[in-house]
Amino acid sequence: MVSEEHKLTYTQLHKEFSRSLEESIDRWLHSKGITEDAFGEMMQLARRRGDAQSDEIVGVLLGMLDYQLWIVSIFALKHSSQLDHVQDEGKGYPNKCDVSGGYTSVHD
Repeated sequence: MVSEEHKLTYTQLHKEFSRSLEESIDRWLHSKGITEDAFGEMMQLARRRGDAQSDEIVGVLLGMLDYQLWIVSIFALKHSSQLDHVQDEGKGYPNKCDVSGGYTSVHD
């Protein structure tokens, strides 16, 4: 049951994150006078170009909307944060709790 609760929590967080990202992109597009169709064409052109920078930008945007890629990133960040805590203990840095119950370094 616990894993199902966590799974539901993460899917809800991803839906909220995706909605917020889409709203931010829509506001940015509107501020630049770019339609969604034109943005879609820009994304397709970027993918066809095949250069590393375009591929990275398209990959990041699409990856943030894809749940499986997003959750892998979230767990990687969580793991990295936990590693930072362990490393900071050896440096004598004070730590503080963040809202997720993990620790973050005060010097960050």
